[in-house]
Amino acid sequence: MRIHNALRALLIAAFAVFFAAATVGTAHADTKVVVIDFQAALQEVQEGKLVQARLEGIYNEKAASLRKMEEQLMALQQAYEKQAMVLSDEAKRQKEQEFMAGQAQYQQMVMQSEQEFQATYGKEMETLIQKMRKAAGELAKAKGYDIVLDAAAVAYSGPNVPDLTADLITSYNKSNPG
Repeated sequence: MRIHNALRALLIAAFAVFFAAATVGTAHADTKVVVIDFQAALQEVQEGKLVQARLEGIYNEKAASLRKMEEQLMALQQAYEKQAMVLSDEAKRQKEQEFMAGQAQYQQMVMQSEQEFQATYGKEMETLIQKMRKAAGELAKAKGYDIVLDAAAVAYSGPNVPDLTADLITSYNKSNPG
């Protein structure tokens, strides 16, 4: 009798597992998935191009300022090297200290500029990415898709998985003319 009850319990458990697997398979079969190349879309939308141009302008401005400072340091070093033979020990020490202070200031300015640029870049891109993800969700919903995957995170997608990148770019540019 115990064996009979154990066998019946095993059959019930097997049936439950089979039913659960069949139900899950059916649920997944109805899920519609789409991929979007967000990196390409960010580079192609008008707002993305404006952000990129703005960031390049900030970078170029900072780089020009740093180049100017570097040139001043090089000129200071060359002047020191030319005068080193005729300078007193005290004057040499003073010029070396000036040069070292200039180098420290330059290095500090490089680090500060890099931090400022990274902060600006992060802020600009985060805003754009949030808007892009929202637009992708709205587009996918309107077209009847359940899941949007970033094409960069997908190792493989078969020929039956639609790519809505071009549609996203068009839709985004219409609602965000830049």
